[in-house]
Amino acid sequence: MPADPIPVTGILGVTFLSSDMGAVRQFYGHGAGFAALSDTPQGIRFAVGRSQFLEFIAVPSLEGRRRLQYVTLGATDLGKLQSVLEARGVGVHAVDMPGAPNQLQFADPGGNQIRAEQVPEAENPIAGGSAAFSDHLQHMGFAVDLVKANASIAFYRDTLGLPEVVRMDGTDGRLGLVKFRLPGPGRELIELIFHDSPLNKWAAGAFDHVNFEVTDINATYRALHGTGVATLPKHRPTVNGEHLWAINLSDPELTRVEIQVLTATTVPVDTVSEDMTGSNRH
Repeated sequence: MPADPIPVTGILGVTFLSSDMGAVRQFYGHGAGFAALSDTPQGIRFAVGRSQFLEFIAVPSLEGRRRLQYVTLGATDLGKLQSVLEARGVGVHAVDMPGAPNQLQFADPGGNQIRAEQVPEAENPIAGGSAAFSDHLQHMGFAVDLVKANASIAFYRDTLGLPEVVRMDGTDGRLGLVKFRLPGPGRELIELIFHDSPLNKWAAGAFDHVNFEVTDINATYRALHGTGVATLPKHRPTVNGEHLWAINLSDPELTRVEIQVLTATTVPVDTVSEDMTGSNRH
């Protein structure tokens, strides 16, 4: 009998390291249209919709460091969440950061870090005033070494109680990715993408990624093309392996920004949109 899902409400935000905050401001602020909730020498937090965020912590160099730091999940009762995790054998500890909300932190078998934070009572103060191309951070991806695939899948499915909703093999026939559904109204996902070690910086950025939901892929493309972040032929809307219209971008530090319409299309996989004046085709 599968365990009940852990008591979380979905994704609040995702945190990365950055050694070029100017480029981050240009790409995610001007280019993607996300407004800054905070912008200090220590880092930037951008608002995504009414309650989510995308965060970058400033570091002198990324050399030898993983850009993706952790995903933050929402919880209405941190004490209950901690009790559930500890009862299931998960090592969890409190994160004490001056001026920040109370947080819990734990890790999956691959060493990927997960935090949980009390769901904020107030919406993002700038929600509704942003010109962002999306208001929903729909999922994020963790890179996982293939040798830890079975343990990682069991952790999310059996220990955290998250239902598996997508499984795909890679081009070599081996397990490529698995997606797990989080509780909550946003129906957000945590995606595990499996790889052979070591990863180069390009592959690491492709696997450790964020995904945003939109309703009109061509309108999104035109907006991002106009701000200068979707300018290459490979940025054109394309039907992916899940039969979804998608755009894939790389930010200035090579992290993948995936954009999807979540309604499946009947157009064949690998079709590239040629209509940049009308709405996306299904």
